[in-house]
Amino acid sequence: MTPEQKQRRRESYKKWREKNKEYDKQRCREYKARNREKIAQYNKQWTKENLNHKLHLNALRRARQLQATPAWADLEAIKEFYLNRPEGYHVDHIIPLCHPNVCGLHVLENLQYLPAEDNLKKNNRWDWGV
Repeated sequence: MTPEQKQRRRESYKKWREKNKEYDKQRCREYKARNREKIAQYNKQWTKENLNHKLHLNALRRARQLQATPAWADLEAIKEFYLNRPEGYHVDHIIPLCHPNVCGLHVLENLQYLPAEDNLKKNNRWDWGV
């Protein structure tokens, strides 16, 4: 396949995905539900093979979190919030720390407990209605 053909195929697929977003999302959700173990194994292997990159990504997240923590933040209250997290829940930033449209603060008022599955679905999205 020539580079031009590959490019046309990519563009065609991109157009299809734009027209069929909901179908594609549903298909992706179903695949993930059917292949949880396979995906977990792949992620574990990827992390093992790319440990330095994973450590770099974790360091970037910690740096963003530090930059988003104002001097007046109650660090003890934030720590307590994390320590009291219910089993099966994640601590989530209501307004994401790093988002194209908004950057939230790492303060107690911006934290919530979300079921792990919901938080993983939410990813870096932000509901403007908040």
